[in-house]
Amino acid sequence: MQIKLTPQAKSHLSTTIRALRERMVRDIRDAAEADFRLSVKAADAGLSEAGRIRRGRLEGYIDERVRAEKPKREKARTELRERVLREEVTKKAATLLNRLVLIRHMEALELIKPDQTSRGYQGV
Repeated sequence: MQIKLTPQAKSHLSTTIRALRERMVRDIRDAAEADFRLSVKAADAGLSEAGRIRRGRLEGYIDERVRAEKPKREKARTELRERVLREEVTKKAATLLNRLVLIRHMEALELIKPDQTSRGYQGV
């Protein structure tokens, strides 16, 4: 069975997905800030040992990406660090959204139960 959307429905769906993507990126970035206190130096962040390790891994990854591009000035280095972090947050949001869509699709095909995405906690 093929479902056809009207141009108005396609537009509404596109707008909704764009807004959802922006919201997810913002929420994941906010969660990273809350978990790792990225706006504060690592030594001053007051993180648990696990938090320090996870933040260290994230910063190590970002540093490696920055090193690979070899920015010449400090301003370019700072902008590149922010861009790399933004790219990673965007990838995480896309991955999460893809997983949710896949789960919902599997529920619709009755491949998994109960319906967690459509009924949430009510389905448990």
